[in-house]
Amino acid sequence: MIRDDSPLPPDALGAIRNPYVRAFALGRMAAAMGIQFISVAVGWELYERTGSPWALGLVGLFEVAPVFLLMVPAGAMADRFPRRTVAMLAYGLLALAAVGLAFASWRQAPVALVYGLLVIIGASRAFASPSLDSLVPQLVQPRQLANAEAWLVSSGRLASISGSAIGGFLIALFGSAMWTYLSAAGLSLVFVAMLGILPAIRPRPSTGKPSARDLFAGLTFIRRNPVFLAAITLDLFAVLFGGAVALLPIFAKDVLEVGPSGLGILRAAPALGALAMALLLVRWSSWERPGRVLLFVVAGFGLAMVGFGLSRSLVVSLHTLQPLEPAVGPPPSQRD
Repeated sequence: MIRDDSPLPPDALGAIRNPYVRAFALGRMAAAMGIQFISVAVGWELYERTGSPWALGLVGLFEVAPVFLLMVPAGAMADRFPRRTVAMLAYGLLALAAVGLAFASWRQAPVALVYGLLVIIGASRAFASPSLDSLVPQLVQPRQLANAEAWLVSSGRLASISGSAIGGFLIALFGSAMWTYLSAAGLSLVFVAMLGILPAIRPRPSTGKPSARDLFAGLTFIRRNPVFLAAITLDLFAVLFGGAVALLPIFAKDVLEVGPSGLGILRAAPALGALAMALLLVRWSSWERPGRVLLFVVAGFGLAMVGFGLSRSLVVSLHTLQPLEPAVGPPPSQRD
């Protein structure tokens, strides 16, 4: 762990004064923008080529399936090797997959190739996620961790907002998704370069013997805490049966008729709403009945989904999309 015995800055900059945290935050912003570029471009291009909602639905399947299949070996790699090195390899692979998508777009390759490249992207993110999520505590003192995470979350939201809008604009500007994919590859390589600035710190060796029980420790904790189980289950069903983001290319092209630039703006709306709510929650006091608040939030999610489905106006659709970012989580009083 990197030691820094200097006093904690009295202003809001806090952990971002650490050059390693700054490099990590900037690089992760670039990578998040690249991911949004790919998401917008894949959705628009697949629907343009196939006209099939089923083709859009398969995108999520091919991206998420590797995460479930590889989560155990990915976690093992994060525990055995320097985490920044694992993340560099993962995002290098993602950059290669983005170049492959650019080639597929240029040559109008079979859709099966696009899905295959999406599997590679899902696999790369599966290996990157546990390494990146546990990397920041190696870079800062415990007292700076909350401030560092706040900067990372805020910058990630800004990247999601701007990345979606810029990705759609690039497709409209060049009339092809190829340059959007190449831009995503470049942004991923920027993250790789920023990770290269960080020190290669090996995780501390485990003192206990690994066992099969360790793999299910998280599930055991959730099962023993009904509040967490209820919240996660509620969020799962709300998102599972109410996710509209995957179908946004249909609404952008056939319902609202706003083209790829409009699609980018639509995809940016949920992240904008989540960022606005995060800023609002900072000022809110603790909730006396968080369970009731949780139910109201999910009910509002459902109403926003209904409003989006009925809307034929871009302005109305944007306002109904803003509450659709998954927002179920612990109340402010329980986040510390």
